[in-house]
Amino acid sequence: MTVDNLPDEVLLEIFDLYRQSFGDQLSSERVWNNKNGWFKLAHVCHNWRSVVLASPSRLRLRLFFAHNTPTRAVALECLSHLPIVVDYRGVSWNPSAQKRFISALRYPDRVCRIAINGSEKYTDKTLELLDLPFPALESFELHYIC
Repeated sequence: MTVDNLPDEVLLEIFDLYRQSFGDQLSSERVWNNKNGWFKLAHVCHNWRSVVLASPSRLRLRLFFAHNTPTRAVALECLSHLPIVVDYRGVSWNPSAQKRFISALRYPDRVCRIAINGSEKYTDKTLELLDLPFPALESFELHYIC
């Protein structure tokens, strides 16, 4: 039997074991939800992509935004069923970082985790954005830097 003939449930079990190999820490979640995690699996072939994207809960798929993450406007649109993690701890706030932060929060019903370091220069706009309801929010961290 070749890998092409494996049932989807077997592939899913293999993918889940691969996910578990990353661990359960936030840093592990970042790696899993990036190019070295489920993105790699989803780019092997159409069947693998279908299996991965059809199982967001089991595989804990997220769109991960960090201060050095390029804007993922296409991903936000195409993967509209995936929760969003916004991790802006350790950020050096500048207009570009703020723009990426704003784009990640554009879908408040999908944001499940926010972790940021606030900056006096960008606090007003940041706090204004955070004044929205985030119905899917599971975790929120705000650290203010003077």
